Amino acid sequence: MTILSIDVGGTKVSGALSNGPNELSEKFTEPTPKIKDDLIDLLIKKIDESSKKIEDELIGVGIGVAGLCDHKNGLIVSSPNLPLSGVSLGEILSDKSGIPVFIDNDANMAALGEKTAGEGRDLNDFIFLTLGTGVGGGIFIDGELYRGSLGAAAEIGHMVIVANGPRCNCGRLGCLEAMASGTAVTRMAEEVVHQTPRAKISLQAGGKPNMITSEDVSALARGGDPESIEIFQVVGQSLGIGLGNLINIFSPEAIILGGGFSGATDLFLSTAINVMLKTAIDPRASEVKIEMSKLKNDAGLLGSLEMVRLKL
Repeated sequence: MTILSIDVGGTKVSGALSNGPNELSEKFTEPTPKIKDDLIDLLIKKIDESSKKIEDELIGVGIGVAGLCDHKNGLIVSSPNLPLSGVSLGEILSDKSGIPVFIDNDANMAALGEKTAGEGRDLNDFIFLTLGTGVGGGIFIDGELYRGSLGAAAEIGHMVIVANGPRCNCGRLGCLEAMASGTAVTRMAEEVVHQTPRAKISLQAGGKPNMITSEDVSALARGGDPESIEIFQVVGQSLGIGLGNLINIFSPEAIILGGGFSGATDLFLSTAINVMLKTAIDPRASEVKIEMSKLKNDAGLLGSLEMVRLKL
């Protein structure tokens, strides 16, 4: 019997089939549609295609979604980076496919994947932080995924760390996501293009702010460009405040970092750890391990797979 795992992020939809624990095959990746109906149609298409690829029965679908989720009812409560706010995605997809579909927050699923097959396997108390288009989180306490009373705990990316700071995609000001994500890097680079036409970032973008990417800024920083290096200093300082706050509140054994933007940690992690140690009040904060996920993009898929196994 086969399970389909899907991860719906702000920029891409990825998925894989599985016939056994921690086993992924037939992987796919598609750009995330910006229109609700197009995104739902894509998910239905992938479920249908997956059903036709296998010889046995597709017994369930697990989907991690970037946003606040009511996992019990398959409802996307809100999603700053996806056109799915208020959508009963689980019910819609189950009705159209005839297959049980389970929905949860993508970072929760990545944390569950780490607990099942990654750096969290031997840990009872850890935090998973996904750094990508936005910043998400998943928290394990006493070996259990912590959801909170409304099921929407661990929205770490929307911890406010700069009062009246830059506007986040969620609409609020000064969120960690607005300061330490791929989107944050792009925003700060666009500001450089506007303000300093002769900077290397501006030349890279051809003077057009919307043409710069976080990957461009990473490459420039590694090449010694001062404006790009300064952007990543801001990222490191912001992330460090966030990490220190998490240690103050949860005192975890470890904080695991994953997500596409974590590939740039060589540019900001040392700064983040230094700021973290200054922000944390416990003098033993250096004992909290800061780990990099080895599962990379598979963490969320493995978590969604485990979610289906636990529910069926």
